[in-house]
Amino acid sequence: MKRNVLVIYLGTNPDTTTEVQKILLKIGKYTKTRLGIHDAVADSNIQTALAVIELAGAKTEMFKEFENELNAVVGVDAKLVSLEL
Repeated sequence: MKRNVLVIYLGTNPDTTTEVQKILLKIGKYTKTRLGIHDAVADSNIQTALAVIELAGAKTEMFKEFENELNAVVGVDAKLVSLEL
């Protein structure tokens, strides 16, 4: 069985998070699991977030398009990981 996971690392600039949220809404019907982790540290101005999204279905080419769309947003690094046993 093949699993597709989209890993997204982003800054918490409001413009960045708004653009990422718009893209995530497009893939909502393919989202099986979504985990968000925020790195806000009290003593630091560095605020980032990590999102891990398990995608349902075998639409790898379409998922790669979402990866490219996310990477076009300033302050985002996204990777599509395909796992298979």
